[in-house]
Amino acid sequence: MHDKSVYHQTSAARAAEFIARRHRPELDVAVQVQTASEREVERNRAIISAIVDTVKLLAIQNISFRGHRDDGRIDAACVFPDDNDGNFRTLLRYRIQSGDRALQQHLANAPGNAQYTSKQVQNGILVDMAALVKEDIVRRVGESGVWALLADETTDCSNREQMALVVRYIDIRQGELIVREDPIGLVDGCGHFAPSLKALNCECLALTWPASSPQC
Repeated sequence: MHDKSVYHQTSAARAAEFIARRHRPELDVAVQVQTASEREVERNRAIISAIVDTVKLLAIQNISFRGHRDDGRIDAACVFPDDNDGNFRTLLRYRIQSGDRALQQHLANAPGNAQYTSKQVQNGILVDMAALVKEDIVRRVGESGVWALLADETTDCSNREQMALVVRYIDIRQGELIVREDPIGLVDGCGHFAPSLKALNCECLALTWPASSPQC
């Protein structure tokens, strides 16, 4: 009989599958793969956001990041080590204790080279945050139309000369004029500062301000 043949049964199964996908698009393999990919992206964003928010909190509050032993994996069971391993890793544990399951699963299952909790990752996030802050300052300086650059040399405990660069400008917010002084950089000095002070200033301005910025 024709309806008993393999050809007929295969064709009928394919037709039934086509109709099912037509009425329920979520059953399509491509849609399922796309949905799984989107869920993976959302999970990764939640993990990165938790780590970035922790770095941001420490930076805003001017709290030190690291302790005596801050290498290796973080115990996803939130077991605190005997040695102080720093505020960054401690805050991540508190996030897990507060119910961050995505972060907990990440620290428990992610490979060692994809934990995103190393010193290098922390420093990289800080560098990116500093660039965003500087971009915002540059934007506000450009809008003010009046600004000046302040420079002050200092020497740290190791006798290393450094020059702090601060921009002074008028910030216009909600119709009010506010005089602001925001730091934009710390330049290392080589030898004597006086001969190279102007060159360092010009170099900083060239790297920081766009060519269309107002006159200093």
